[in-house]
Parts: sequence; C-alpha cells; structure tokens
Amino acid sequence: MKDPFFCKNFLNFYKLHTIQTESFLYPFLLINYKGNFSISSLGYQGILIKKDYSDNDLKDFYNLREKFIKENNIVCEFIRYNPFLKVKFFENRVEASEFYIIDVINTPGDYFKSLPQRAKSSIKKNLSLLTIKQKIDFDTAKNFLNYRNEFFYDEKSLKKLLNSSFSLTLSAFYKDRCLATSLFFYSDDFSYYIANYSTPEGKKFSANTLILLKFYEFAYEKRIKSIGLGGGLIDGDSLSFFKKQFSTRNLKIIHSKIIHNKNKYDLLTKDINYDFFPPYLKDENLLKLSDGCSECY
Repeated sequence: MKDPFFCKNFLNFYKLHTIQTESFLYPFLLINYKGNFSISSLGYQGILIKKDYSDNDLKDFYNLREKFIKENNIVCEFIRYNPFLKVKFFENRVEASEFYIIDVINTPGDYFKSLPQRAKSSIKKNLSLLTIKQKIDFDTAKNFLNYRNEFFYDEKSLKKLLNSSFSLTLSAFYKDRCLATSLFFYSDDFSYYIANYSTPEGKKFSANTLILLKFYEFAYEKRIKSIGLGGGLIDGDSLSFFKKQFSTRNLKIIHSKIIHNKNKYDLLTKDINYDFFPPYLKDENLLKLSDGCSECY
C-alpha cells in the first residue's frame, strides 16, 4: 500500500517518530505540552502492514510501542486510522465522521457522466471560461490559513508544504485572475483533498468543481486508485454535501483515544470540557508542539 501518509518523504518532511519492524510501520507526532508528552496521528495513519506477519511479529511490535510509551511517559495517544487500511489494531476504537471517497476506475469522461445533473450542468457552463493549471498562486493559497489545518500553521510552513514532493496544487484562473486553489496529497496508490479556498467570484464560476474534475484526470493518468475527499466540518453540512455529490462511496473514519497515564491526564483536563481529545490541546497547533517539527520551518 503506497499512501502519502506513510511515504518516506512525508515522514521525513514532518520529522515524524515511528515504531517499526520488518512487518509494521506506525508513524506519529510526539507532542510536548508543558513537559507532558502525547502521541497523535498526523492525517490518516495507524499501523501499516508492510508484509505478512506472525503472532510473534505482532507481539514484538506491541512490545516496542509499550517501551516507547513508558520511556517517554506518554500521557495519552490519539490514532486516526487510515480509511484504506483494513486492519485496525488498537483498543478503544470508535466511529467518527463520514469520509467520502472517489474510486478512480472509470475514464474521466465516464466519471463526468456519473455525476449528479446539477454538477454536470455547472461544469458544462463554466468549463470554457476557466483554465485549471498546476500552479501555486500563493496570494490565493495563503487564505488556507483562515481555517484550521493540521498540516501547516503560518505562511512559511504553508509555502514549504506547497513545494513538497507529495503535494499538488491546482488553481482556477479567469483570464489572469486566480479564483480558487486546492491542495492535494498523493502517492502511487492513494490521494487526498487537503485544503481549498475560493474567492466569491470563484464560487459563482464553480471553480472548486472544475478543480476536482481536473484532479480526477490527474489521478486517472497516474493510475491512482482512490481520492480521499474527507468529510465536512460536521456531518450533513454544505461541505459534506459538496463532497458527497462527487464521491463513489463513503465510510466512517475510525479513531482510538487511549489514556496511558490517568493521573496526569486527569490533572491536565481538570475543569476542561471540550469535545476534543485530549481536551487540553483543543486550541493548540500540534505541529508547533511536536518534537523536531519546528525545525522544518
């Protein structure tokens, strides 16, 4: 399985910690909050199975993880499982939000025909008016910073990411004006819709729709198997509706929320009541707290 969240370039870019054996790879951020350490997935991760394994192989992996947790006095661990992983090992697994997927099977023409009539009409109306380019327009892209995103936190970190080997930026232009831009992550097998910004004029031209269709063409040419669109801010919102109309299937994202040091966890979460895990990190950018990651930027 070749997925951007497990690829070497992604792991090195964010200087992620890993626990790995010949059979398993488990990448994560090591977060330092006021001297209290926790573990968190960056994007959609969990454990990647690299090859067939025995019970002893799995036991060795769990022992390495337990050793890391003890040596670093880990308070808690958050795992957001990759939707394309069939095996989810850890305890306390719960279903979270909807995750919409486009399986890249049909030709771009046949995929277009399968879209809802409303989307097809919008594409036909605006296709000749806009030009979609594989180009970074940073004046537009910097508006990504207006929305919370775990992969960047300021202009410097965003610029570096936009030029990374695992990312692709597509922008929609009307004449010489950039009306919208979208960021995708991709690898040989899977890709993800990461961020988007559209100007008010871009929304009138349905620029996001044209960009997504253009990325489908890119994925088809690269023989990428699937495009992960993600979900909405909350299930059933307008963003969910936008992604649902382009998807070929959907599933539920699975999380694990594991407390390793209950005494410290209770102390850190005292008088905090947020629907976030762990609650004391709700308003923090995890990249800025991660071990070594600040050096990337």
